[in-house]
Amino acid sequence: MSSLLYRGGCSCLSWAGRRARVVAACRWKGGRAAEPLNKPLKQWTLIVSPQSRLCVELPCSVRVSSQDPFAYPHADRVFVTVSGVDRNVHRGLDLDNIEVKYEESSRQVVIHSRDIDSHTCVEVTTPVRFDVNIKTSGTGSVNIKKIECDNCHIETEKGDSVLQSVKSHAVNIRTDGGKVSCLGTVYGNVNIYAAAQSSVKIEKLQGTSINICTEDGTLKAKYLYTESSSISSASGDIRLGSVHGASLARNYMAGEKEESLSI
Repeated sequence: MSSLLYRGGCSCLSWAGRRARVVAACRWKGGRAAEPLNKPLKQWTLIVSPQSRLCVELPCSVRVSSQDPFAYPHADRVFVTVSGVDRNVHRGLDLDNIEVKYEESSRQVVIHSRDIDSHTCVEVTTPVRFDVNIKTSGTGSVNIKKIECDNCHIETEKGDSVLQSVKSHAVNIRTDGGKVSCLGTVYGNVNIYAAAQSSVKIEKLQGTSINICTEDGTLKAKYLYTESSSISSASGDIRLGSVHGASLARNYMAGEKEESLSI
């Protein structure tokens, strides 16, 4: 166990009971009290095959969470809600430009739009076990909570990525300017790349292999449980708490502080 600090130089079901939760969930980005609240504008219920995949490409924020398996024991429903502020009469046109469908042949739920308002929030509720592939543009953030899957893939531009209590065989996250946060325990072989000033903050990762790389942003990890890990930064600070397993931590702007750990 080690504690280290590296510093560098450089059809529809009932939604009556869900509306309040959806509105609150889509405000995680932190709006001001004076700003109008997001409200549900359009909703879908999709019939899916178990262990399917979610594929999302949007210029807005996306939130994914799992359903209560006792409420939906057949794991054959996916609920999609678009929430936002009804700013003008053209809102209806924006919503018409979002594609939401289930492709039976490829077993994937597709949610796609290039024109939807960037202030919109899309919330998706899936069965507990469901693969996730999400790409957002602009400031679109991604929040994934309590999902089990074989593959969890996230790409953002300036938006933040938040994973909470996720179990996956492989977790891949890339951001070009947003923050990456892993809350609770995230299980799986993890690869995180945070470009520019993007920072990474980890509570606990547990997997066979963990690779985390930042450019100029700070990298903080409280607990790492892994057979092997590589932690690196071009010029940002690296702060490690408890590391269990073989680990290599390096800062390329401070070569003399490069260190190899075997615990």
